Amino acid sequence: MPARVHFQGIAALIGTALLTFTGVASAQGLTKDQRKCLNAANANAAKIVKAQGKDICSCIKNGAKMKLTGTIEECITSDAKGKVAKAKSKYDSKAGNCDAGFV
Repeated sequence: MPARVHFQGIAALIGTALLTFTGVASAQGLTKDQRKCLNAANANAAKIVKAQGKDICSCIKNGAKMKLTGTIEECITSDAKGKVAKAKSKYDSKAGNCDAGFV
């Protein structure tokens, strides 16, 4: 169950960001810099999902081979290599820079 909560959290984060930026976009046109920043933030959000997906696949494969020390659920939520956290950190730094341009 923790894996489902984790995915829902990521989906909520991306959905909230898209709704926030969409609301701004409909109220006024975006400048070139704002579009560039938004595209970079979206690309980094996709990298979070990609990193999580790779972790999940690795956990399932290792679980099928009986190479896990714990359960598959624990493996999925552990981010053993830190790639998901790194992608989230990069997203946060890029998305934070965009906020100033939309106010």
